[in-house]
Amino acid sequence: MKELSIKNYKCLDNFSISGVQQVNLFTGRNNTGKSTVLEALFLLFSGGDLDAFSKVVKLRDVFINTENLDNIAFFSLFVKNHIVSFDKSLSTHISFGKYDISFGFHYFSKSRKVGDQQEQCFNVVSYNGDYPEDSSLCFKVKFKDTYNLYNLGSNLFQEVKIITPLISEFYIDKVHFIAAKSLDMQEVSLLWDKIIYTSKEDFVIDALKLIEPKITRLSFVQDQFSIQPNLRVPVVKLEGSEKPHLLSAMGDGINRILGIILVLVNAQDGVVCMDEFENGLHYAVQAQLWQIIFKIANKLNIQIFASTYSNDTITSFAQVLEQNKDYQGSLYRMHKKKEEIKANLFTQQELKEAALQGINLR
Repeated sequence: MKELSIKNYKCLDNFSISGVQQVNLFTGRNNTGKSTVLEALFLLFSGGDLDAFSKVVKLRDVFINTENLDNIAFFSLFVKNHIVSFDKSLSTHISFGKYDISFGFHYFSKSRKVGDQQEQCFNVVSYNGDYPEDSSLCFKVKFKDTYNLYNLGSNLFQEVKIITPLISEFYIDKVHFIAAKSLDMQEVSLLWDKIIYTSKEDFVIDALKLIEPKITRLSFVQDQFSIQPNLRVPVVKLEGSEKPHLLSAMGDGINRILGIILVLVNAQDGVVCMDEFENGLHYAVQAQLWQIIFKIANKLNIQIFASTYSNDTITSFAQVLEQNKDYQGSLYRMHKKKEEIKANLFTQQELKEAALQGINLR
């Protein structure tokens, strides 16, 4: 899959990139759409699943009260400039290789006449100011040749109208979004459970050793002091020590690494979107971490999309590509041109030349 196109998604009017590789890094100033591209990819590979829309909102720290939810306001968070419109030309469209998704606001009629029979169905009609009396407002999500219609007249999370359920070749557990903030520890512990007693444990231990070389084992134990029921926390065994050590006491960086690697080893044959890669990571470990990430991506057939503000992250990314000719990666520098967001592709050779000339790619 080499080309990505995003139209009318939030701040991205007509965004496209080519040259997509196995590992891809987006950089650029604030408000140039780096995280927005990752969101769009996550929604695409989730097949437009309602839980994916909800997760994107929560990852961006937007509060959702699902008990009393304004459905129109909720879905307006995903359309161009957050404006509710029934103009088909303003519908959101995301495509990447053979994958294709579109969504937007529509009215649907509850029935249509087929011959002499009245057939109950959901027939989307365009809005031109007049619509049938039996029509209702919905949010339509079309993925490839199937679609969902979410009835906005009821509580979205209690009574959802689903017509022709979406069938995605990428199920929700095969596409992951690593937010800029730390992963929920309950989620991290469940990811560990899925790979325990497998060779994938070795990737995790090797990554943790970037911060503490004496780590030999990892486990999750009940947190006796947490008010959250059944919360488990990571502990490690150190070489030369018999007692367990809390990983949380070793700093934010090692816990960030744990979350990243556990997501990756659980994403075989899938896609991982990683926002603000550098959070909590000292520049000295970033090249070694990229080395492990590329190795896992190659072995487990994972495509990775990450964002960064850090020149250290860019430098270490370029360094790993230069040292390993078998690795495939691209860097995109995002910027605004006449208020429209664009991206410049830097190939592996161009990254090398930029590094030699001291060009700042942030």
